[in-house]
Amino acid sequence: MNKWFKSLQTRERIALAVGVIFILILVLPFYVWKPLTTKLNFLETRIKQLEWSMVEIKYLKKNKGQINLNLQKTVDVNESLVVLIDKSLRKFNILSALQRSQPIDDNRIRIDLNNVAFNKIIQCLDELKKNHNLDVESANLSIPQSGNPGIVNASFTLITN
Repeated sequence: MNKWFKSLQTRERIALAVGVIFILILVLPFYVWKPLTTKLNFLETRIKQLEWSMVEIKYLKKNKGQINLNLQKTVDVNESLVVLIDKSLRKFNILSALQRSQPIDDNRIRIDLNNVAFNKIIQCLDELKKNHNLDVESANLSIPQSGNPGIVNASFTLITN
């Protein structure tokens, strides 16, 4: 191979070197850059998952690992679902995100929230379940155009048991 390369004229050697460099420039992104970016994306996703796990652990630690199932409390007949939702949203300081609170019948209500922290929604729904025996019948979550991490638009249908 060395003998063959030395037998080439100078312009052929230059052309061959330019061709090899051009091929390396084309191949480098597929065999080096792409795996690096794929691994970086995977690690970013994994970090977000671990951060969420830390949030859950802090929440459980705050509650000392106890899960209180209190099925004896039910919706007070004097308070409508709209009032219960309003109180709960005020408690978690997310009432300003409420766009609509529409009773469907005596046992169900639909609520729409815009640009609200996901963690606060979960805390509010947990409180409604524990204290008022309200379950989520259906849920629709979407990411708002602002794209802020942890902020969602949410639509829920809650039902009493």
